[in-house]
Amino acid sequence: MAHDPSHDTPAPLKPGWKSVVLVCRSCEKRSKGPKKISARDVAKQLARACRDAKVPRARVVLTSCMGVCPKKAFTVAAAAPSGRITTIAFRRGDDAGDAVAVLFASSATEPHSKSTSSAPSAT
Repeated sequence: MAHDPSHDTPAPLKPGWKSVVLVCRSCEKRSKGPKKISARDVAKQLARACRDAKVPRARVVLTSCMGVCPKKAFTVAAAAPSGRITTIAFRRGDDAGDAVAVLFASSATEPHSKSTSSAPSAT
């Protein structure tokens, strides 16, 4: 069989989503993990909150361990269309709407961002 050079590099795909939210499903299995809430329930809450907050075409996905492992909480990470990645600890009783607001907050509110002033100087 002849080698086809057109298959040497992976072809890029255009997904139907712009933002992705990852929920660690391994957190619920840990002995010090969250109690009385499942990763699937968290994912459903976050998906609903993304729709309500009008996050552009967000996809919520359950994933394996991300290695952060907060006590009594789920690790939730989000990549916004801007490329910004945010990770939070989501605990039982947390509001999914507030979590989405933190995950997709504008980069202007980041603690490390520099603000520039366009105000004219007084002369």
